[in-house]
Amino acid sequence: MQRCRPAGDYALHKMRRRAEGGRNFARIQDSDASAAARANGGEPDAGRRLLAWAHAAGLAEVTASSSTWCYATPETCAWWGGMWADRIVGSALADQLVEEGRATRSELDDISAAWRTWSTDPDAWFSVHHGEILGVVDHPATTIGPRG
Repeated sequence: MQRCRPAGDYALHKMRRRAEGGRNFARIQDSDASAAARANGGEPDAGRRLLAWAHAAGLAEVTASSSTWCYATPETCAWWGGMWADRIVGSALADQLVEEGRATRSELDDISAAWRTWSTDPDAWFSVHHGEILGVVDHPATTIGPRG
């Protein structure tokens, strides 16, 4: 699961100002969604740890890089904002946030409305940064993957 947050304080401030659920959006999306990801066995901050994990796994040669998704056109913002507006109220994540007491259905409805407001804002802009690595295993018989 990826953490989700509009790029830059300006966008978040604008979302907070324009939508009733803005305060809840920041609280739930940043801390509670990360906690939910961890509870499900994920690591929302994995990108920043990839290089250390590769070194700890004994990879001989590691090249770190990054890529970015950018949503900055009316069409891409409508898609991204609409996807999150739907997901925050109608997904396993939504159910989990409510079941764990991290949010109420009303708060999630407010967050959904905030996403829809953001998605139509002419200044909307969202970036998702991805950490990436390529590594070489020293010994061909070594495997990296789930243990079990």
